[in-house]
Amino acid sequence: MKPASEGTLNILLIKAREEQNLTQQAVANHIGCDLNNVSRWERGIVFPSPYFRRKLCELYGKNEEELGFFKQNRVKKPPREKPSRTPIISTVPSADREMARR
Repeated sequence: MKPASEGTLNILLIKAREEQNLTQQAVANHIGCDLNNVSRWERGIVFPSPYFRRKLCELYGKNEEELGFFKQNRVKKPPREKPSRTPIISTVPSADREMARR
């Protein structure tokens, strides 16, 4: 699961479940996940993985947009910067370095 961008209720997901007269536990059983996951998705704490988004779409007969999984709400992580390869300069005098190698 990926962190949600805001953590606000996903009203569309809740409404879809209620339209089917399903409990969160029933949804969890149908798609093969834990009740806590369904609760977190509905509360907007995390987004379901692509696998579970697909399962939810199939269960409710709706697409991702209709269930509140808007792509524009997702925040892309900036690319990781590569660490610089600055050579390490020893501050130990050469005689001490020679002793340290032995």
